[in-house]
Amino acid sequence: MSFISCLFILGILGAPQESPELQVDPLHQKLLIVDSQLGTANLKFADSSWDIYERHPESTVDGPKLKEAGVNLIFLTIDPPKSLSDPQSLDYSLKIFDRVALWCESPRSSFSFAKSSIDPITQLSRGQNSVLLSLNDARCILPNRIELLRTFYRLGLRSLRLSSGQTNHLADASEGKSIYDGVSSFGRQVIEESNRIGVMLDISGLAKEAIEDALRYSKSPVLASSSLAFQVNPHPRNLSDGTLLEIARKGGVIQLSFSARLVSESYQKKLVGQKKQLQKEKERLEVELAGNSKAVEREMKKIKESLTPLSKPHLEEWFAHLDHIVRLVGVDAVGLGSGFDSGEDLVSGLKDITSLKLVTRELLRRGWTEDSLRKFYGGNMLRVWRQVEMVSETLGSK
Repeated sequence: MSFISCLFILGILGAPQESPELQVDPLHQKLLIVDSQLGTANLKFADSSWDIYERHPESTVDGPKLKEAGVNLIFLTIDPPKSLSDPQSLDYSLKIFDRVALWCESPRSSFSFAKSSIDPITQLSRGQNSVLLSLNDARCILPNRIELLRTFYRLGLRSLRLSSGQTNHLADASEGKSIYDGVSSFGRQVIEESNRIGVMLDISGLAKEAIEDALRYSKSPVLASSSLAFQVNPHPRNLSDGTLLEIARKGGVIQLSFSARLVSESYQKKLVGQKKQLQKEKERLEVELAGNSKAVEREMKKIKESLTPLSKPHLEEWFAHLDHIVRLVGVDAVGLGSGFDSGEDLVSGLKDITSLKLVTRELLRRGWTEDSLRKFYGGNMLRVWRQVEMVSETLGSK
């Protein structure tokens, strides 16, 4: 049975439905829902007692909540702390791969690794959820060690971004210094090998010039796993109209994030001001406490706890980004990359992953059809993944 046939049979693609006024709960259990940005594996890595199959009131993502939300395919992102060296980031990433594998191998498991674009469909038909492993920062692929990319692929890696947060040996980052005016020579090699073996290339978090290089060098369509519109909020992580159009023109998909700092310019300015204030306090304490790092850390913790929480933008502001991007590139090039468990503040109005139903309810109110929701929540992402596999087959990796 062909990939497209399976999509039609399971209703991931199909003709527009007559009534968009379906109840949200049944609709969420009917759709195949994909979230391309969940930091759960990172967030819970150090807590060996945390069980993904139990409900945790303090967690925004766990097995029961995913089931309730109807989320079927989750990208578990691996984002080594910036304090780690590149070799340490390799060790960190391997340990998280192992942790996720243990979750999937548990006798209680309702999760299976998705290693091809057909897997989420067949796994859903068996009542299972799918897990895809994604590198949010590929610096663990050490310089001139391209075999590490192939090793991660064999372990389940299917998506990567070259850099994020800080520039590394692969590419310039959107919020880091510029070294290569784009992608390094090794970064280009990683792009080409990703195309050959069938790993999706994620351009979120890259500097503008690095995105342009990735779009130029990649023979496969790309995804932006967690981005928004620069036209709505001129944050360096957000994408210009020209970039959005080019991603769509080449068959890619933009997965929209709920990150408060990406949604709202006002919130981002307040966040930057708060960080500057904390940095001044730290510098003052380092002088007063004669460099006693433990004492400085203790006092900084007290100061952070005393700060008044910043007022977060509301979910309605996120819809302004969605509306802008859909007007620009259409509903065939958008999807969801929520950012739950990412360590960042998300827009207010979202309690946890089950709050996606609020998004669906609002989209229905705005006139979105069931067919458009199918595309947004999973169809577009699976199409891109299949196209990446087709390029890989053409390049002779099989």
